[in-house]
Order: sequence, then C-alpha cells, then structure tokens
Amino acid sequence: GGLWRSTNSAGTWAAIAGIGKVTEVSFGKAASGTGYTVFINGYKAGVKGIYRSDDYGVNWVKLPDPTIKDIISLTGDRQNHGKVFIGTDGRGVFQGQ
Repeated sequence: GGLWRSTNSAGTWAAIAGIGKVTEVSFGKAASGTGYTVFINGYKAGVKGIYRSDDYGVNWVKLPDPTIKDIISLTGDRQNHGKVFIGTDGRGVFQGQ
C-alpha cells in the first residue's frame, strides 16, 4: 500500500511518508520550470481525498472535496499548473484546481 518513489531508475524504492492506500496517480505541469506536480486520489494521514504535491511527495495540498462518488481516473494537466481532470464512473469528466 501507499505511494513509493524511486530516484535511480527503480534500483531502490522509498515509501512516501503519511500516504496510505492510493487508487489513482497522475503527473502535471510543475509550479516552476522543471520537474512535475504529483496528483493522487487516496489517503493522507487517514483522510481520503485528491491531493497535489509540488515537491515530489514531501508536502501535500488537499484539493476541495468533489461531490463525486466513484473516481476511476485522474489526469494532471501538463499545460496548466495545479489543474487536474477527474474521470468518474458514468458522470463525465470534472476538473479540479
């Protein structure tokens, strides 16, 4: 369970602290010119939600709770920092920021 990160092409892996079960992960445009933003749908410190990290999982920001029961996919926007598209089970696609 949880979320793991490798910095050496999968030679070794380290768990990201405080992250529990994650069902979706995606990447989007970085806040600065390099790197990427990470989005997850899962649990941080036992609280379920959609979270964003701009520093590779060190700090997380919880996005506003969507009124969506079943989230089945997540896609970070690679053109606009902080935007994420949320796929649902039959209710269309929503966006969060």
